Amino acid sequence: MSAFRYFSVIDAEHYTFVICQLFTLLSGCVMQKCLPPCTENSKRRHLFEFVSGFLIMYLVYGPLVVHMLAQAIPAYLMMVFLPSSVAQYGILVFSMAYLSSVHIHRCMYNPRLDISAALMVQTQKLSSLAFNINDGVKLSKKGVADQEYHKLHAVERRPRLLQFGGYLFSFHNVMIGPFSFFADYMRFIQGQESDQLIDETDKKRFEDNKEAIRSAKAEKWKQVKLLLLHTILVLWSFHSFKPEEFLSESFAKKNYFQKFIYLSIACFGFRQKFYFAWTLSCLSNLVAGFGFSGFNSEGEPEYRLATNIYFLPIEIISSKQISDRNDL
Repeated sequence: MSAFRYFSVIDAEHYTFVICQLFTLLSGCVMQKCLPPCTENSKRRHLFEFVSGFLIMYLVYGPLVVHMLAQAIPAYLMMVFLPSSVAQYGILVFSMAYLSSVHIHRCMYNPRLDISAALMVQTQKLSSLAFNINDGVKLSKKGVADQEYHKLHAVERRPRLLQFGGYLFSFHNVMIGPFSFFADYMRFIQGQESDQLIDETDKKRFEDNKEAIRSAKAEKWKQVKLLLLHTILVLWSFHSFKPEEFLSESFAKKNYFQKFIYLSIACFGFRQKFYFAWTLSCLSNLVAGFGFSGFNSEGEPEYRLATNIYFLPIEIISSKQISDRNDL
């Protein structure tokens, strides 16, 4: 009974989130098994991404999912009717303004219905896609990009509606990310992950081991262990710390040092629900076959496209070091 007592402190919203994330794991298994990455399966994979992602969003947010469409449709129309050099800024401003208005409205009127996390991911996708299309136009005209790394994410033409919908509603990252570039998404859909590799040796290594690399068994096991750790810490923190305790008389009577220690431990516990969510999202991406980003210096595959956070570096290094790291 004591174990159930720990679960009883979790509210319905968190249960809904976990159930929907488990649905993404199931969807990822189906996609890997029935729709393997290849050019012939591209349309079916786009459609599966869109339908699964939309259903997941509707299960979590209900009618609020209309905000995703209300932000995406005007952005796509700007891609169609405006020059790419103008559309990139128009989409950025519109997407940010829409996201801000939804967030402000939520804070003022209904703090429990938060779709702004999904809108933040979509804002990144829309604005990056607009700039990547402009980079692709420049590359086709001039043969060179403003920056060398722009070539990796440049998009040659505006995506079709099915591609656009599949990208925005990718079931494995639509809720809380991590954000991915459209070029990375297309390589994942078509099974052309080796195109992101510059070194020919790395390309051959991927082609020779692509099934094992896509299955990512070692990385999945690592994320499962992290997920179990964060689950235990989430249950412990929800059971042990209540925000209202910070306003109690007993807390007010503590000295400065006691308050500091108590708040440090409590905030560490409260952060676990975010680590839990991001780790579960990472696992969803890996199960779907998305995440491969290259090889490290030892020739081992890395999966930075699926990873939102690095738990230990965030907790044990200074804030300046965190801000200087590109992989956090």
